[in-house]
Amino acid sequence: MGVDFRWRVSERVRMDGAWSWVRDDLPAGHALHGAGDVELGVWAGLVEHPSAALGLGWAVKLPNAADEGELGTDETDVSVFSTLSTSLAGVELSALGGVAILGDPNRFANQDDAALLGLEAARMVGPVHLRSTAGGTLGTTRNPARLSGAAGLWGGCPYRLGTEVQVGLTPAAPDWGVRTWVGWGAGCD
Repeated sequence: MGVDFRWRVSERVRMDGAWSWVRDDLPAGHALHGAGDVELGVWAGLVEHPSAALGLGWAVKLPNAADEGELGTDETDVSVFSTLSTSLAGVELSALGGVAILGDPNRFANQDDAALLGLEAARMVGPVHLRSTAGGTLGTTRNPARLSGAAGLWGGCPYRLGTEVQVGLTPAAPDWGVRTWVGWGAGCD
């Protein structure tokens, strides 16, 4: 369960935020749950051409979740990335590349820098938006790769309803997940 927001400040600038309630089922049979970390981000479109668009962004994960129960890491993580998008036969294609500067919970005041990659394909079919993604961080000397894939759909305006299925693509990524949401948007896009 969580809350996400997206505010388009202008046609070329977007602000994002997220907070969630986290549940972790442990192998011993019991579950931990609690407030998750707060995530904030900004993306800006730099160059728009009829065949492609280039943008830059950053995101930060604040250490709000309780690390005693291992729901959070008690570290601040920052990502800096660029995006490249184009449209091909009615499908919007996007690629993301950058670096994730991850705090290391096992060492005080230490960090691990990991390559950040992502791909997305989206298409409108009537009033329904279809979207699939793949991406995450590549492995480093201290951390394994965490790559996941997802596919989902949503529709409605100004009220929206959507769902997404997620699957881990590497052993260190979450095995699977399902997300369903209800939202409201002041504008429809």
